Amino acid sequence: MKAQLTHYADQAAVIATQVSKDLKEVKRFASDGCTGVPDFIFGDCCKNHDFGYEFGSEMGSTRLKEDNSLFQCMKKTLKRKKKNKGWMWCLPYIYWLGVRALGAGRYNNG
Repeated sequence: MKAQLTHYADQAAVIATQVSKDLKEVKRFASDGCTGVPDFIFGDCCKNHDFGYEFGSEMGSTRLKEDNSLFQCMKKTLKRKKKNKGWMWCLPYIYWLGVRALGAGRYNNG
């Protein structure tokens, strides 16, 4: 009985350690949306982009893939919200150029 309790205590310690590590990872990530520019209707796209910049390399992604995903997400959002006409159509292109030109220092290479 004592050996079984020791075994369960050891398992609980391993689980607690992993949960603690996982919580530190969650706390480490914070999105500020579309950094330095208005979110407009693209807040979710920018949050996903921030997540990709923080963890993308750990998931086998690259900075270019994350930037292209932002671009595609923004275009899909415009179409879904029927705002792909007028001045907003140019925003995916402008934001993509911005992250390509200014985002290198923010991408976490792991």
